[in-house]
Amino acid sequence: PIALELEITGVGVDAYGKTRAGLSLTGSFNRKDFGVSWNNTLDNGGVAVGDKVGVELDLAVILREQ
Repeated sequence: PIALELEITGVGVDAYGKTRAGLSLTGSFNRKDFGVSWNNTLDNGGVAVGDKVGVELDLAVILREQ
C-alpha cells in the first residue's frame, strides 16, 4: 500500500439530480519497493530512470442511491 493525499475539489448536483463530487489524490512511492530495479547509466554518469514515482488521480464520482 501507498499513502495518498486526498483533496475534495467540489460537490454538487448535476442536471439529472445526481450528487457528484470531484476528488484529487496525489502521492509517490519508490519503484524499488515493488521490485522494479532496471536502470541504464547515461554517458554523463546519471541514470535514465529515477526511483521516485509520482501518482496523481483526478476523479469524478456519483453518489449511488440506496
